[in-house]
Amino acid sequence: MVNDLAEAEGLFHKLQAVTDRYLEVTLDFAGMVPFDPMLRQSVQKQKPIRQVFPGARSAQAFDRLARDVMSWRRRQTGVGDRLEFFLEQTLRSSQRVVGQTQ
Repeated sequence: MVNDLAEAEGLFHKLQAVTDRYLEVTLDFAGMVPFDPMLRQSVQKQKPIRQVFPGARSAQAFDRLARDVMSWRRRQTGVGDRLEFFLEQTLRSSQRVVGQTQ
């Protein structure tokens, strides 16, 4: 959770710098989930925010993100789905790090 769009974009740029350096993938900023005490309450109740507090700012943000994700066109990159590729590269990187520390 972040306080505003500027903080969200700053966090995104930090993550993007890491993925650029170690994973060789391109990330796009998809949006943000604003700081919301109701989200913390839903986590404590172990219930989805949409179920417990459907009108909460964070629930609305998740709704927007979900709608946006569903409208994304799938890109054919030749290396598989972008998310699958991202996760695969993340796992490979962590395996390399673990192998180096043993």
